[in-house]
Amino acid sequence: MRTYSTAPHAHLIEYGYIKKDRTGKEHGFQRGKHVFMTAQKRF
Repeated sequence: MRTYSTAPHAHLIEYGYIKKDRTGKEHGFQRGKHVFMTAQKRF
């Protein structure tokens, strides 16, 4: 089974991303929520 999203930012929510400000300076990592994997397992 596979889960899909048409949202262009869905992979960022699923897997996480490095937080950066407008100058490009890094401010940590936002952990992914794994919403698609969780939905797949629950189904």
